[in-house]
Amino acid sequence: MTHLVVALITFGLLAIASHHVFDHPAALALLFIGVTGISFALSASIARSVARPLGRIAEEVTHVAGGRFATVDPSGPAEARDLATAVNTMAEQLAHRVDELRLETGLREQILGAMDEAVVLAENGAVVYANPSARELLGAETGRPMPPQVARQTTNGASVAEFAVHHPVYRDLRATSAPLPDGRLLVVAQDVTDARRIDRVRRDFVANASHEMKTPVAGILATAETLQDAIRHDPAVAERFAANLAKEATRLSNLIQDLLDLARLDQAQADEVVVPLSAVLREVVDDAQELAEQKNLKIETEIADAVSAAGRAQDLSLLARNLLDNAIRYTPEGGRITVGLRTDNGRAILAVGDTGIGIPAKDLPRIFERFYRVDKARARETGGTGLGLSIVRHIAESHRGTVTATSELGVGSTFTVSLPVRLPDNGN
Repeated sequence: MTHLVVALITFGLLAIASHHVFDHPAALALLFIGVTGISFALSASIARSVARPLGRIAEEVTHVAGGRFATVDPSGPAEARDLATAVNTMAEQLAHRVDELRLETGLREQILGAMDEAVVLAENGAVVYANPSARELLGAETGRPMPPQVARQTTNGASVAEFAVHHPVYRDLRATSAPLPDGRLLVVAQDVTDARRIDRVRRDFVANASHEMKTPVAGILATAETLQDAIRHDPAVAERFAANLAKEATRLSNLIQDLLDLARLDQAQADEVVVPLSAVLREVVDDAQELAEQKNLKIETEIADAVSAAGRAQDLSLLARNLLDNAIRYTPEGGRITVGLRTDNGRAILAVGDTGIGIPAKDLPRIFERFYRVDKARARETGGTGLGLSIVRHIAESHRGTVTATSELGVGSTFTVSLPVRLPDNGN
């Protein structure tokens, strides 16, 4: 269009001038040169007026390609303005689409980042995506080869595989792999370490409970059969067998009660209330006085007043009773038991000490396990079930507290429970 305009102007000038200088060749040549110069000047001017907006448009298109979505000023000839409008529309649509993609990508990252399961996408044996859990559980990193232990389990055709990893810590994992249509492999792995541990604990608990219940039941049956014969042939001995029968029945009853307490504690807990811990502890001590006097044991108390904790009165009473019963059971006659309650830095500190037989250092880390006994024969002789201290730990932890033990063999033991203090007047 520009060249056409210049050509028409040039032709018009030549037509006008030809009538006057046709008979003068030199003048005609000069005229031709002048008109040509004017034509080039006009052409250059018009070209610059078109080139400038086109240059700006080209520059902005480059910015759009780089992700900077700025608008182009629609100036210049009509063609340039139309092109600028089209570029602006395209940039607006691209910006909107990029925002949508960023939103979708951010949402995906939030979802995958919040998952406990490890998610890995692999292509040709290399990781192209790994969420935070995959980096933690499997050590998978984007751009690096698939971790060997994962590759071995997920490339043998199995869609579900279970295996263990030992770095950075030991874990049992269950991985599900799914080939995608584009040839890539999606692997989702779950940490089942706790589930496997709970299964083992449950199996051990059932086996131990069955064994513990089998012993008194067998004793009761044997004693009952012997008692029948003793009543007929030796009534004087029958009384001794009856005492043994009562002892085994009591032992079985205590075991069943402890199992019921554990089952109740494992279930959903009732709502917490403010428990007057000082009053609960004094009541437990009063109830234990008779049993302590039977062994000539002295119970010394130092219980602070008005100490309260948030929890369940029944459970906190059971905690204190188990600790005191344990101290009475393993303290020889003539010994001493101390019961203390104080506050320290917003915590209620309950301590039960004794001058009993003590606990070997090697056994201290395990005394809170279910059915663990330092001396099985002595525990059965004293009527212990092996569940009392595990109940204490369960109650303490469910009340956001802790329980610890210190002991010296032949000197005695001290069990300390720390619980958050709850003020009874304002509920804080």
